[in-house]
Amino acid sequence: MASRSSTSVLLLSCMISCVFMLLVINVPKAEGDSQLPVCGNKEGCGGIWCRDERRPGKGKCITWTCDLQEDCKKFVNCEGLPMPYCMEGLCAC
Repeated sequence: MASRSSTSVLLLSCMISCVFMLLVINVPKAEGDSQLPVCGNKEGCGGIWCRDERRPGKGKCITWTCDLQEDCKKFVNCEGLPMPYCMEGLCAC
C-alpha cells in the first residue's frame, strides 16, 4: 500500500512539474513579439545589431548566448528573417 501511494505522489509531482515548465516556456508567446527588439546584422558588430527605437540611426551591438534556437526567439526578432538562430553559442540573425 505504501508503494502505491508513493507512486501516486511521484506521478502527481511529475505532472505538476511538466505543466509548470510548459507554462514558463509559453510566456513569451503569450506576451507577443511586439516588445522584442528588431535586430539584424551590421559590419563590425560581433553579435546582433539592434536599433534604438527612441533614437533613429542609433543602436547597440548585443551578444546573447544560447544553447538552442528556441533560446534566441525569446530575446529578439530578426529584420527580414522569420526568426533568429543559434550559431556557435550566440544568437544571430
